[in-house]
Formats: sequence, structure tokens, C-alpha cells
Amino acid sequence: MAESDFLRTFPAQQGYGLLLAEAPPAAAASVVAAVEDALVDFGADARLTRDRLDEYHRVENAYLSTFQTLGGLGLLLGTVGVAAVLLRNVLERRRELALLGAVGYGPLHFLLMAFVENVMLVGGGLLVGGACAWVAVAPALAERGASAPIGTGGLILLLAMLATGLISALVATRATIGTPLLESLRSE
Repeated sequence: MAESDFLRTFPAQQGYGLLLAEAPPAAAASVVAAVEDALVDFGADARLTRDRLDEYHRVENAYLSTFQTLGGLGLLLGTVGVAAVLLRNVLERRRELALLGAVGYGPLHFLLMAFVENVMLVGGGLLVGGACAWVAVAPALAERGASAPIGTGGLILLLAMLATGLISALVATRATIGTPLLESLRSE
């Protein structure tokens, strides 16, 4: 920016607040020391560009780690919530399972039904959630020309969520089968 344009835009600003100096990378530290020594009476503070950028990156990384921690807590809470919903779904269907048991279905059939049902629920939820995340991230990726950020860790996380849902469904079904289903049928 030309000095005349700067003074016209900011008339109250007196003097210079920032001075940029270009130096070869090998001589940068000696230039910083020379500027600070020569202008010590004026309160000059010289820093390398690399150091200034590192300060900005530390702040940026602090924000990113905070949001990553909050996202991890949200994911953990969501996974526990899905497990609770699947457990409740099977436990609320004891009467239906008792009726199916009265007509000849066995415990293996109950396990298979609950397993397939919950695979569809958890798998569908992961697909819809993944599609929504992709739609949310796609504009930023396209703008930067980057590829999809999912790697081995992301795939392991998705498989862990799927496994949590399936294990909770199996535990709930086994707990339901372990209770006397005849009482559930009588209350129907």
C-alpha cells in the first residue's frame, strides 16, 4: 500500500507500527539482532516471520484440538446413546418375542432377527451420517483441492461404532431371552 493511500485512509495513525525486512534465511537471525540493537531506544521488537507464523499455528492448533476433543466426546455420547436405544428396542419387544416363541421360533431365531434388524439400523445410521458429513465438508475440500480426509483411523472408528451397536443388540437379545417370556405373553 502506498504511504499516501495509507495516510489518507488512516489519518490518525502516526508513524509505522510494523517494518518488514527481507533477508536470506541464513542471515535472518543476525538481521533481527541488528534491528533490535540499533532501535533499542525506540522499543523495536524484531521477530522472524517463521516465529510469528508459529505463534499463529499454535493458536490454530489449540482451537483444532479443542474441537477435536469436543467432537470425540460427542461421538462417545452418541455411541452410548445408540447402544441404549438398541437395548431398549429389544427389551420393549419382549411380548412380541414371547408370541413368536409360542408359535415355534427359538432363541437362535430371536438373535438372528435382532442382529439383522440392528445391522440395518446402525449401518443405515452410519451411511446417512457419513453422507451428511460428506455434504458438509465437500465445499471446503473442493475449494482447497484436497481429497477426502478419511483414513485408517476413520475406518477403524466407523467399524468400532458398528461393533458397539451390534454387541449391544446381542446383549439385549440375550438378556431378553434369559427372562421368562411366558409372563410377557400373559400380560399381552
